[in-house]
Amino acid sequence: MLTKSRLFFLTLILAMLTTLINTTQVQAGAELIVNTTDDLYSETPQGFCSLRMAVVSANENRAVGSCSAGSASSPDTIVLPTSGPYSLYLSEVGSDSYLGDLDITQSVTILGRHTAKVTIKAEPTQLQDRLFHIKNGSVVVFSNLSLEGGTATGVPGAENSGRGGGILNESGSVTIENSIISGNQGPTAGGAIENHQGATITINGSVIQNNSSSYGGGIYNNGI
Repeated sequence: MLTKSRLFFLTLILAMLTTLINTTQVQAGAELIVNTTDDLYSETPQGFCSLRMAVVSANENRAVGSCSAGSASSPDTIVLPTSGPYSLYLSEVGSDSYLGDLDITQSVTILGRHTAKVTIKAEPTQLQDRLFHIKNGSVVVFSNLSLEGGTATGVPGAENSGRGGGILNESGSVTIENSIISGNQGPTAGGAIENHQGATITINGSVIQNNSSSYGGGIYNNGI
């Protein structure tokens, strides 16, 4: 038979466990599943969620088209469920992710959920830009991906023109794991990656090959 003190103790433990479970659930960010390999953009639901739209959802913590809303409280995960290639070709000079390269302004994981590495590929004759630009101190993980074809070719008016053909890490903390970065160009610096002063990058189990630049064909590192 439970005494009042034991009953109170068990009730307290149960309440603490419930709080812990709820806290864990709150801390989990949104999972944004990309369902097209095309580089499409629509603010209204059209049945598709492109990589570009998922990045905007994660950046702005809102539903974009048929993509789920990103979480304002915790890092989201963008899931690429097929081997791709997921193409980038919507081109225009700018400082957001609606057109041109994909600017990442909130912490996020981009995950290739496939047995093979998932390809994200810029179409250089159309995009004429790098693949990713990391800003705002974002913590970003690229996992099980092949990042190809970025050409930061010095488009007039573009941000950091000619730098970081695959990834320009301006101020974030980037981890690249189980991935390949190849065939990118950054004419000024950082064929595959340019890591700015104050930014950090960690590379685990990955290959960087066949990229080109005047300085740092693979990585041009001013950070950590």
